[in-house]
Amino acid sequence: MEDKDLVWVPKELAEKIKAYNDPFHDKVVNLMEKYIDESKDEWKINLKLLEEDLVMYRGLMVKTKKEFEKAKNEQCSAAYELWGKFEKDLPKTQEKIDKAVKLLNPLEEKLNTIVTSIKQINTFDIERLVKLISKLDSILACSGATNDIMMFLMNNYKNKKEN
Repeated sequence: MEDKDLVWVPKELAEKIKAYNDPFHDKVVNLMEKYIDESKDEWKINLKLLEEDLVMYRGLMVKTKKEFEKAKNEQCSAAYELWGKFEKDLPKTQEKIDKAVKLLNPLEEKLNTIVTSIKQINTFDIERLVKLISKLDSILACSGATNDIMMFLMNNYKNKKEN
């Protein structure tokens, strides 16, 4: 028995070849040569189209590169321009900051004095006074004498503190 190989061909061509029962018949050979020539032509056309697509792709990449370069240059120019404006305005801004600091320094000293004074307040005495007032208020609620007693305590406490 003779060795055989399988060849992939379109179904229509395979039917025509089978009709001859002889793979070496002149008509079969002509059909195969025609099929091979058509396949080569198809490959050539596909290759040419691929080359055209490659040229278009390269052109697109060059255009894209130029656009990115343009965008980069525009952004750099804008950044340099902004930096130039900032450097130009920097002395004026620094001057305004210095004025604000000069205005705030005396306030800081006064705030520090207030904080120091607040820290020196004896809260224990205040708490005792509030408790005493609360008790007096509950005891004397009916008589209306709370205000008089409060004035008396404040005056005496004030006088005691000054002595």
